[in-house]
Amino acid sequence: LSLDNDGDGTFETTIPPTAILDETEAEDIIPPSITMSTIPANVLMGTEITFNYSATDDISGLAILEGALDGVQISENVTITMNNTGQHIFSVRAVDRAGNPVIKEQSFNVYSGGGKRKPPMRREK
Repeated sequence: LSLDNDGDGTFETTIPPTAILDETEAEDIIPPSITMSTIPANVLMGTEITFNYSATDDISGLAILEGALDGVQISENVTITMNNTGQHIFSVRAVDRAGNPVIKEQSFNVYSGGGKRKPPMRREK
């Protein structure tokens, strides 16, 4: 790739390719396939959730795989205790070596117990 930085018709910068693909890989137009944990729609605050995710690409191979919880990057197979109530988003992004991107997301709600409290036990005299 040659770049004309100042628009004068002269290429001042050359950027080498970051991926070398064979003919089959270069024709890849199919994004990777993502597999991720299924999170229940409603989760009780304090629950531990293991966020598993992976991706495969049978043609050009995988270049990028990233997982995030509420926009913050998380590692594969990490377990997190859900201590913040409200809506959350678990997302996974994958890009193959041919540049085909895909994002898969799940949203879920974390709620506090909030149910009726049991009355204190009374001792009989």
